[in-house]
Amino acid sequence: MGAFLDKPEIVREEFREAKGPLDAAMCSIQGWRVGQEDAHIVKHGLGEGLEDVSLFCVFDGHGGESMSAAVSKEFVEAVRSGLVKYAAEQGATGKALITTPAAFEATLPSAFVNLDRELHRRVVSGTLKESGTTAVCVFVTPTHVICANSGDSRAIMVSKDVVIPLSFDHKPSNAVERTRIYAAGGVVSMDRVDGDLAVSRAFGDFRYKECASKSWEEQKVSVLPDIVVRPRDPTADQFIVVACDGIWDVMTNDEVGSAANALARRGATPDATSEFIIDECMRRNSRDNMSAIVVSMDAAPTASKEAVKSFEAARRDANQARAERSARGDPMDATSTYALRMISTYSSAGAAEEAAEATEEPAAAAGSA
Repeated sequence: MGAFLDKPEIVREEFREAKGPLDAAMCSIQGWRVGQEDAHIVKHGLGEGLEDVSLFCVFDGHGGESMSAAVSKEFVEAVRSGLVKYAAEQGATGKALITTPAAFEATLPSAFVNLDRELHRRVVSGTLKESGTTAVCVFVTPTHVICANSGDSRAIMVSKDVVIPLSFDHKPSNAVERTRIYAAGGVVSMDRVDGDLAVSRAFGDFRYKECASKSWEEQKVSVLPDIVVRPRDPTADQFIVVACDGIWDVMTNDEVGSAANALARRGATPDATSEFIIDECMRRNSRDNMSAIVVSMDAAPTASKEAVKSFEAARRDANQARAERSARGDPMDATSTYALRMISTYSSAGAAEEAAEATEEPAAAAGSA
């Protein structure tokens, strides 16, 4: 959905926040789209009783930014309300809430549905403009990583140099999605719901949620999230990456995870890595809004002070070139070719060996790209 600009808008929205071993950075650009419809959450601590829970979300809007903006503002409270109720039902005492995987698995589906129904009431009343948004939300507790996903934004985790999916896209052509769509009176045409919508789960999109004989979760487009839980391993867990489909349309899970590992070994911080992912997707001609959150974890690779200094110098040069291209109106976004070379040579299986053998200076790498 959406029209395109004559040249991309590449001004970055960036944010970074660290707590303990979790160092998180977000980078987002409007790109070729006529408006920015993405919204995000990067938050360490979700209020009283959830101080040790971090949350990383990307909400990829379509048909306007109203729904992604509303969900990003109200999602934390929707989750908190569910966990407060769950703690009371379990007889918990004190201010600390229950943050076990069972607690999240019991409360997240209703948190999504209840928030969606509240937004529907506002649309009906005329206080909120209708649109839609996907949602991929990763909670990190002291013991687990919990991902709730509705739509085709996506999250991955890198552990022991292996890229692990935390979510799976909800597309109308998927068997489970297709069955639900037809049962609710819809069709799948051109891999789209009723020949129009390219995702089969989302907040909003209420014109696809009008089948009176089906529950809210069983509509043609459902907000119900799939939930993936993984135990944390401080000796193995390296990164989490959460991004919209503007990233995944042009980069694979393995490419993104491999880039995060390779760049960290070269001295990149999470904000530099999130910048690189955005710039690389622009270089690959992604035509969508682009947003990426990179979270460095306990076992993330570290680099020497010299490597960090060298990488930051290359990063400054790349950003200067990027600014110069933008000033000239060059539609091709600048990218760090020093970093770019790493993604073409890196593989998860040989990460440590390749990082140890890589000695080429930034200038040489740029000349070879």
